[in-house]
Amino acid sequence: MLYPIPIRLRFPVFVISLLLTAVVAWLMAAPLTTEHAPFGIVSLELARYPEVAQRVIGSWSADQQAQAAAGVGWDFVWLLCYSTSLSLACVWAAEKLGRFDFALKIGYFLAWLCWLAALLDGVENIALLRMLGGDTGPPWPALSYWAALVKFDIVILGFLYVLAGAAMWLVLGLSRRSGNVRRET
Repeated sequence: MLYPIPIRLRFPVFVISLLLTAVVAWLMAAPLTTEHAPFGIVSLELARYPEVAQRVIGSWSADQQAQAAAGVGWDFVWLLCYSTSLSLACVWAAEKLGRFDFALKIGYFLAWLCWLAALLDGVENIALLRMLGGDTGPPWPALSYWAALVKFDIVILGFLYVLAGAAMWLVLGLSRRSGNVRRET
């Protein structure tokens, strides 16, 4: 299947992007949970309506608003890291599920969709920065909401697919081991 990262580079790129995902996630972490923002920055991502966005931002101190903006800045780096990690994990899972042609095609399709999720995350980040800059009117809350919603759906589908690939890998590994044990006895 067509994929832009050559086979020999997939594992090192995966490891590097996964490590960067963890490091940048740590750098983005900020205590933004309030009554009107129970999920921190995600509450703003999913605000959808101007009045909700205003309540979320208004529930943060000036310090927290600055931390939110810095976190969004780091998210421009993070979106490249997590999307590449998840994309490569989908390719790995596709290879594990490859005995089923449709599952292989779904895996590669999801691998490409992970980069669409990153693009949507970038659109969402622009909307978040506009809102954090004081422009909570249309179209920014709705734009952030829809970009985040589709992004989260793609990421969740990718994770579920990777879990299916991991389960298949475990099942096949266990069945091979039990087959080897039976042959030895």
